[in-house]
Amino acid sequence: MKDIRIERSAKTPFMLAQSSGKIELAGICVPEDSGLLFSPLRDWMEWYEKNPAPSTEFIVKLDYFNTSTANVLLNLFRIIESIHKSGKTVEIKWYYEKGDGEIEESGQDYKALLACPFHMIEIQH
Repeated sequence: MKDIRIERSAKTPFMLAQSSGKIELAGICVPEDSGLLFSPLRDWMEWYEKNPAPSTEFIVKLDYFNTSTANVLLNLFRIIESIHKSGKTVEIKWYYEKGDGEIEESGQDYKALLACPFHMIEIQH
């Protein structure tokens, strides 16, 4: 399957998915239909799960996201968790701005739900 690169818009994030093992989301995510927005990435990740790179890095730098996006993110993280359970090296990096309690708390919630390496990374702006 082809790598994915989708540029951000006012309501949707930058999305990157590379078969080399790098996946990234960045920006704001408040689409009207999160399922539709993320379907190319979800399909790609389901394909990738069957033959992942030796190491996978999922970088999340979201400034804001809605509830339907939160559910989609958990499903994507579950695919990463499955890759981890298969014995491959994975790492989720959750970036949040210092003082952004909402994004930090969301990351902590995901970290508590997942059985794979999940790193909280505070950034200063």
